[in-house]
Amino acid sequence: MTSSKTNPILLLSYAGIFALWALSPHVMIPYTVHTCSLVLFILYSACHHSLNLREQAEKVKNNEPGAEAVEVMKKEDAMQFPIIGSCALFGLYLALKYLGKEWVNFFIGLYFCLAGTYAVSLSLAPFLKCTSIAPKLMNEKLVFKRTINITNKFLADYIFEDDKIELDFCATDVLSLIVGVFSSWYYFTTRYWVANNVLAISFCLQGIERVSLGSFKIGAILLIGLFFCKCSAFYVNWFVVHVN
Repeated sequence: MTSSKTNPILLLSYAGIFALWALSPHVMIPYTVHTCSLVLFILYSACHHSLNLREQAEKVKNNEPGAEAVEVMKKEDAMQFPIIGSCALFGLYLALKYLGKEWVNFFIGLYFCLAGTYAVSLSLAPFLKCTSIAPKLMNEKLVFKRTINITNKFLADYIFEDDKIELDFCATDVLSLIVGVFSSWYYFTTRYWVANNVLAISFCLQGIERVSLGSFKIGAILLIGLFFCKCSAFYVNWFVVHVN
């Protein structure tokens, strides 16, 4: 895989994502041009970083030290997607019906803030590292490494799925986390659509980068399941609007 610091197309993708995000509030960009360009930039940069999953899988296969196991989506996982999605939509309907939209909006906003902080920090860190915004000396000096052992069986088995947590971050990771916290806080307090775009772009990048499908067949099953899930969402929306 080409190094991130020497890949001009990857740097162009980063620049394109930032330019479209920064210019959209001030410049009228045609919808088709904006959407197609943003999707292209996001796809390339996320797919480039997703190659790390393949490299990790090769290291695990060769029993190399320090290699981390990569979870690959299976056929059964893809087939369960429309079921899980439909149950989530039905749960959202029940929450709207019995809790009210104010509480639902609050909890959804809170969830997006927590998940958005994580997504923004993970998406921004590679950009900061490949552009050397944070000085190399700072990253070498400000390094934190620690292993936390988890003694609680429930947390180890069901939450973290391991009996220990490896903490390893540098100055660039801290800077990315600060930006992620600020972006999520600003969105939660203002609901400004530009801040919403930051979270949305980060979710797209991490959704592509962190998922390993394993085969084309599994990807096709996932897309078909997504189609049926969208159909069920349409009928749930129609039911909520016309019946209630």
